[in-house]
This record gives sequence, structure tokens and C-alpha cells, in this order.
Amino acid sequence: MAGLDELFGGSGARTVKFEDEGDTFTGTVVDVKVEQAKDFDSGEPATWPDGKPRMQQVFTFEVEPEDDEDTGKRRLYVDKPRMRKAILEALKDAGVKDKAEIIGGKLSVKFTGRDLEWENPRTKRKPSKNNAPKLWAAKFERGKAPVEDVFADDSIPF
Repeated sequence: MAGLDELFGGSGARTVKFEDEGDTFTGTVVDVKVEQAKDFDSGEPATWPDGKPRMQQVFTFEVEPEDDEDTGKRRLYVDKPRMRKAILEALKDAGVKDKAEIIGGKLSVKFTGRDLEWENPRTKRKPSKNNAPKLWAAKFERGKAPVEDVFADDSIPF
């Protein structure tokens, strides 16, 4: 059954944010999908300069609720290449080969610092500390495979 947030357009999931160096998030993955990113200012679907859609991974997690208004769900929007690379490496290190193997696992993502050596390819300048690309670390632990309940189907004849 759908909850009221789902019926009326909200997901009920809070967005994971990394504001300060060292911020870490850990949660149990309940869903992961790929969708077109949205332009931060306009809210319109984001595209690359060549017009192709800019895609992102969206992880939904289950965590311990923080208060009575909290559904215990969190969303992590993975639209930055460095975060995507860290998560992909963590998944590969855990031996994940398929999307289904991610569900039920525990993913941790940490904002480890900023790349102050990065150079903007258009301006050939290095960024200020607050504008430098974020650096990430991630770790993934596989969940336990669900055990199928062979007695759930009443049609088994014995």
C-alpha cells in the first residue's frame, strides 16, 4: 500500500548531504536506480552541452529514524564523477556484479577532502578551497541473501 507521501508527490526520504570534510553516511540500500538529473537552478531535466541527458544514480536507504516525522528513508543522488567512482570501486571490491546484489547491502560514503590540485579545463586555473571538487571514499558490505519461504504458498500439496 502506498503511503501518503508517495501518493501526494513526496518520497518521504530525506536527502543525504555532505557539508563538511569528514561527513560520513551509512545506510542499508533498499533501492537503486538511474534517472536524469535535474538542473539545480531551474528544476528542468539536466543535459550535457551536446544535448544528451545527464544521468545520475539514486540510492534509497533505510536508516534509524531521527524523530517522529522521519520515515527512516534517505536518498543519495550520485551525480558527481568522483563520488560515482568511489562507490563503483567499493561495489567492485565487494564482488558486486549486478544491481540486485546491491539491495540489502550496507553502503558507507565519506567526504574526505577537496582536490586543490585540480585545474579547470576551460580556465586553466586552480579552484579556491571551497570550489575545489570533493574527494570521496566508499565502502560496501553485502547484505544477507533473503531466504525464500517455501511454506508461504498454500498451494504446496502436503
